[in-house]
Amino acid sequence: MGTHESDLQALHRIHDDWIVYYNTGNVEALLALYDAESVIMPRGRQRISGVDAVRSYFERLFARGRLTMQSRLEKLEINGSWAIQYGLFTIRIQPHDGGPEEGDAGRYFILLRKHADGRWTVYQDLDQHTQDAL
Repeated sequence: MGTHESDLQALHRIHDDWIVYYNTGNVEALLALYDAESVIMPRGRQRISGVDAVRSYFERLFARGRLTMQSRLEKLEINGSWAIQYGLFTIRIQPHDGGPEEGDAGRYFILLRKHADGRWTVYQDLDQHTQDAL
């Protein structure tokens, strides 16, 4: 198998694993997918930079309730040691306090970096609310 094919498989695996870890609230497994210099830019919120801030972000998010995300990857492209993924997502949140279920939908854009050891990590993670994702 060529390097490009191996990279595509690794990037698809990151996408799929990210959804599983998110849906199970597995903060440590999610963090393992992120770069030490990662940046998350969630819509309507301040930029989140670095491992400790990313950990805190996910811990606060999962403390709200049981989250269920679905994702449809629309594009995956590799250019050297960088790759992009983008697509659509929907999220359902069942609050721990028994309140009404909440939902959201939007688009995401992920920039991934390939390290010298061949490992890929999420470098930047952006999302936005959009009506076409509903």
